Amino acid sequence: MAVIDEERDALENAAQELRDVGEAMAELDLDSVGRTDERLSFGSLRETRECLRALGGRCEDLVESRQTSLRAPRAGGQWRRDDGTSLNEYFYADLEVTHPILADTSEAAATLREAQRRIERTLTHTV
Repeated sequence: MAVIDEERDALENAAQELRDVGEAMAELDLDSVGRTDERLSFGSLRETRECLRALGGRCEDLVESRQTSLRAPRAGGQWRRDDGTSLNEYFYADLEVTHPILADTSEAAATLREAQRRIERTLTHTV
């Protein structure tokens, strides 16, 4: 049971961190970036870019933490079924991915990178 509790806690913590990142992104009002009717100042664009970098760092930290925990022995040891199925494959057999925390965090990081590219394009056109 400890390994199930450990995994549930990891999922809850990752979900909260990703919600926090998503809420912080929403506060940045990225939809207005690049629209001609919503010109942001150069300073505001730079500040937004730095916020996006910080949020990306949070995603990187989450991935690093998850990978570390996946490599570490779990309460259940290096559990594998007789057919070679890993614990994550067993837990998430009904999902499209066997590492949902990494998949969701990668998706969030990709969204952040795209937003950073938009900001940087707008910055180069603002100068």
